[in-house]
Amino acid sequence: MWTGHWPEDPGDEEILNRAHLENRILVTLDKDFGELAIVKGTPHSGIIRLVSCSARRQAATCLLVLKQ
Repeated sequence: MWTGHWPEDPGDEEILNRAHLENRILVTLDKDFGELAIVKGTPHSGIIRLVSCSARRQAATCLLVLKQ
């Protein structure tokens, strides 16, 4: 599920909730999802935050992490 195809942005909480309901790991560049999960205790099925990862390396990095 790539949120870029959605007609409008429902907000971070709704994105995290939808991912959790579908048992999906959220992959993001946005640190706000970590705050939702850690500080607010919002349920999730996993969050991978790509930090200092160039656009060219993002897909390869995600595949490597998921494989492990």
